[in-house]
Amino acid sequence: MAKTRKTPRVNIGQASPNASAVSQRIMNLTVENVVQELLDSDEHGLTALKENAIEFILNNAVEVIQSPSWPMVYESPSLWNQLFIESNLFADHYEDITNSASFQDLRIETRMIIITAAFEKMLSSHRINTP
Repeated sequence: MAKTRKTPRVNIGQASPNASAVSQRIMNLTVENVVQELLDSDEHGLTALKENAIEFILNNAVEVIQSPSWPMVYESPSLWNQLFIESNLFADHYEDITNSASFQDLRIETRMIIITAAFEKMLSSHRINTP
């Protein structure tokens, strides 16, 4: 069953002629389409859509990671860096991500880059947060 959000989190304003279209895309985010919407938002500079797509992914991580569209995340290093490292998705869902078929299908070098970056982030956060 597809999960959707009831209202957009970000006020996108009405100054832009495509604000209504972006708002509609935000309202229609689902587990099945959120990865494609994230990629589109990144490519076209749709900040509100991107922020909402990331929030949706974080709130529905297990379902999104298991979705057929999830492997598309690995096509954009900047997006997987933002999702996995900056948002702590990797730390919070390490087993879900690393046990997913799409992660296992990646080249070993790519898996190691992702894992190394995530662990470096976790270590640096731990060092900063400890007295």
